[in-house]
Amino acid sequence: MLRRPLPPRGPLNKSAPFILSTFSSVSGRRHASQQIKVHVPVPEKLMKLAKPERAPDSLGQYFSDLERDRSRNWVSRPPEGFNNVAISDKDLKLDATRVYQIYCAYRKAELQNVKNRLSITWKRQFVKDHHIALSLLYDIALHMLRTPRSPADGGAEDWNYATRLMQTAAELGHRPAVLELVRRIITTRSDAAALSREFPELYTSFRRIVAEGRDPDAQTLQGLLHAKQGDETRALACLQKAKDLGAGKPFFFKPLCLARMGTILEKQGKRELAESEYAELARENDGLGFYHLGLLYKTDPIAKWLLQKAASSGLSQAMRELGKMELEDYKKATEDGDQAAAQRHIADSQEWHRLAKVWGSTSPPTHETY
Repeated sequence: MLRRPLPPRGPLNKSAPFILSTFSSVSGRRHASQQIKVHVPVPEKLMKLAKPERAPDSLGQYFSDLERDRSRNWVSRPPEGFNNVAISDKDLKLDATRVYQIYCAYRKAELQNVKNRLSITWKRQFVKDHHIALSLLYDIALHMLRTPRSPADGGAEDWNYATRLMQTAAELGHRPAVLELVRRIITTRSDAAALSREFPELYTSFRRIVAEGRDPDAQTLQGLLHAKQGDETRALACLQKAKDLGAGKPFFFKPLCLARMGTILEKQGKRELAESEYAELARENDGLGFYHLGLLYKTDPIAKWLLQKAASSGLSQAMRELGKMELEDYKKATEDGDQAAAQRHIADSQEWHRLAKVWGSTSPPTHETY
């Protein structure tokens, strides 16, 4: 079952404080001293758009830390080190101890089968011996990938391990895991042919799901693949089909679908249609919608507010754009001889670029922003 953290909802004040908490590059935990709090007047026409929040994730490298874990008895941290991975919602409850047990068992199985690491046999035996449902592997992997931790605090290890769990679930036939892995490959590789060339079995499973023609997420990914190959006509057709299939109900990759539709339409000069796609995302509290609206209205005073909304969801791209805008304001204030304003703008620019660097390095992006 696909799960996604829901953003906080509530009324939006006309002059509400915009708060962005960043993660320490040392510990990965939030610190009050690292919060930016700015009162931003909210434009009337966007009062209905509430604050989005999105946790980032990443594509790890396969078996990069096996030898290190061999010397550490298959695990590099105690059970309480998995508290950030514990899951508790109405559909699934999983404590840190159970995650730790699965972690250790999987590490051990990997090391015992390191010479045959690409074989599916040991993975099938692993889930059978430990009575682990494929959906559970998927849930743990997805939650770990969406729970940011700094590299210094084991973040890279989490991403690598979670990706391998996801790959195991996909290889054993778990449909959501297949689609999630395909998304990661498509949105992190510049080479459009990497999916079919480097992951033939995964690509075959994906093509089978696409051929069924019933899954909006699969159609979205096929559209992204066409777009990456330069075929925007087929890309739009797939993305529109995904949108139609998902009409009236949420689907997991809807942000990717609408954002990519918008960028293609914008490139074709269909600005109003593009704005409609971005606005639909923004109304659903998605940072991508705010980000693209901010770029669309870049010369309008509303742009900063839109990009700040996008930045609050963790999009480092939005933070970089804000840093650039503050730098331009600094130059203008300097030319006008307003030293106080110039000092304020240059400080804000430096801070936005610092935040973008922190979020971009400790929490790899969930998706392309196109």
